Amino acid sequence: YNKMLEAGCIHPREGVLTAPEEPLNGEAGTARLYRADGGAWRFAPSRGGIVALECLPDGDVLVMERDYSTLTLRWIITLRRLHLPAGTPPESLLPAEIMATLDSDQGLHIDNFEGLAHHHSNRFFMVSDDNDVFVQRTLLVYFELVEPDPEVKFRGRVYIYEPSAEAILNEVIPRLTELQILQAIRESMSSEH
Repeated sequence: YNKMLEAGCIHPREGVLTAPEEPLNGEAGTARLYRADGGAWRFAPSRGGIVALECLPDGDVLVMERDYSTLTLRWIITLRRLHLPAGTPPESLLPAEIMATLDSDQGLHIDNFEGLAHHHSNRFFMVSDDNDVFVQRTLLVYFELVEPDPEVKFRGRVYIYEPSAEAILNEVIPRLTELQILQAIRESMSSEH
């Protein structure tokens, strides 16, 4: 686990938000979402550590949490939506809603997911890192957050589907290239200071 800040996003009202993978300063049982000015909101942690954030246009924050057991090689990825209404004072406890829990013990092909990116509308990409380890895989999942139909009874609120390989490549390659260029520029700028 990383001992410092792990995830970040640009919020439409609050600006830069970030979160550590594990609670800082021994604050067991409390996760925090930090603002650039040092203000922070609290929320109850789920299982595992925070590995990605995505700020949503309505002001809510999508949080990806990852739990891994080295003994059983079990991955559990939880997507939660933090509700952050305008005017919520720092130190408030944010309500959180579990949007999906993906568990490799339930036959799902999941791995070390730690990247989350908003594509358009309510659609997102989730990517795993193989860490250059032969037993891990780099996976790309494209999913849509949907509002539940009150007439339909089901567990979870995320549909995962696979478009054609061509559709994925047409969307991902240009964006990946852009992200790699931006990352190189950021790394270059940070190494100068």
